[in-house]
Amino acid sequence: MLNYLPFILLLLTILSLWLPTKSSVQPWKPLFLITIISGIYTGAANIIAVTSIVILYGLINIYGKVSPRLKPLFWLLVFALAFTLELHLIPGFHNLLILDKVKITADAMPYTLYLNFDKTIAGLLIIGLTLQRVKSLANFKLMLKHVFVRLPLVLLIILILSYAFGYVRFEPKLAPQLWLWMISNLFFTCIAEEGLFRGFFQEYLSSFKYKYAEYVAIVIPALFFGAIHFPGGIKYVILATVAGSLYGWIYKVTRRIEASMLAHFMLNLTHILFFTYPALMQH
Repeated sequence: MLNYLPFILLLLTILSLWLPTKSSVQPWKPLFLITIISGIYTGAANIIAVTSIVILYGLINIYGKVSPRLKPLFWLLVFALAFTLELHLIPGFHNLLILDKVKITADAMPYTLYLNFDKTIAGLLIIGLTLQRVKSLANFKLMLKHVFVRLPLVLLIILILSYAFGYVRFEPKLAPQLWLWMISNLFFTCIAEEGLFRGFFQEYLSSFKYKYAEYVAIVIPALFFGAIHFPGGIKYVILATVAGSLYGWIYKVTRRIEASMLAHFMLNLTHILFFTYPALMQH
């Protein structure tokens, strides 16, 4: 049970990103420090892993303060380290296995699920240190409106592609693992991937002033986003790239990381509730 502690604390740290505060002390920062200490204590992160986190924290802080001339260099350093963390390439992290080769339906591929310490922390630090979050009810309602007006189109495009690829079939269900999956997907996967690819990559590229810059800023991160799904095969890469472009479109419209996170989560939730998850066995 102790192995769950750093991941529970990480979840609380993520939730605290949206706590209202009137002081200069952001509540997520002391919680984050406690999370790292618990990670060391329980073995979720060793000295190499913690060093990479400290370096990333420092690089993001420097990135926010350097002159425009040095900004591209520090952007590249932050992205390279965060991307490496998202790919689980830095040793010393022990992510928590919570589902092991589960078949959600008889015709589905086996599904394995981890709570990721490395990947999630990368997204957390980017969102916490570089992005403005929704803090007012009015802005939250506006964000929801922007997402749910566009969500049917997102679902339709991905559904058509998924059927065309023979990737899924219609299989409505309530998987017994759904509550675990929802916590993991929204607060670990979507935080990590949207923080890096939309909140950091797309946000930076869209700051350049040339014709079609904002559209290039959608496509390039989406290509990287698709590439990290390569273990699932080329069809999965195409689906992820298209989905990443659609999340990028919603981020472009709203400039809210919560919007792309919600779109990402709602597409994934629709997938697990109504269709073969993660994909048909013969795929």
